[in-house]
Amino acid sequence: MLAIHLSPRRSGEAAAITMRKAVEAAQKHPKEIITDMLGSYIKPIRRTMPHTMHLKSEGLDAELHNNLSERLQGTLRDRDKVLRGLKSREAGQTYLEGIAVDYNLFRPHMALKDSTPAAIAGVNIGLRNWGDVVEKLTYATKPTRPKWQTSERVRPEKPSRRQRIEDAVEALRRRTRRRARYCHR
Repeated sequence: MLAIHLSPRRSGEAAAITMRKAVEAAQKHPKEIITDMLGSYIKPIRRTMPHTMHLKSEGLDAELHNNLSERLQGTLRDRDKVLRGLKSREAGQTYLEGIAVDYNLFRPHMALKDSTPAAIAGVNIGLRNWGDVVEKLTYATKPTRPKWQTSERVRPEKPSRRQRIEDAVEALRRRTRRRARYCHR
């Protein structure tokens, strides 16, 4: 994901801002761009990327499609539902930029054989997850996360079925004794 821009409408101005951000991030113009050919995309793409071929998505099953973009939008909508709205457009933009960082740097993609887009592009920032980001940004000399979060988790052994039955019988006996004492007073 090269660029993300939050706007109240899918206008030409919003499209132009997104296209400029994408070109800046990539530091070059793409050879082609695939969209649903929304009218507000046509002029900004021509102005921002004059030598780029603008192609129309032919549908989900076609060879020429924008399924990855549509899937990402679905992911954003799913995550946005639980937020129940954001206080301001700036908060929304910050939220979306965080999603872009997660999407590009930390989240493995099935289509990339469980690798991240950053790894495929050869980008290594030396961070494995959001905990590492927080630790770097706080300039902590000591880890900010408890040791149990950073080390491999060791799950306690489950008691055997026999042990669980014995524990349940013992708990029932204690309960029965308490009731008996209470009734004889």
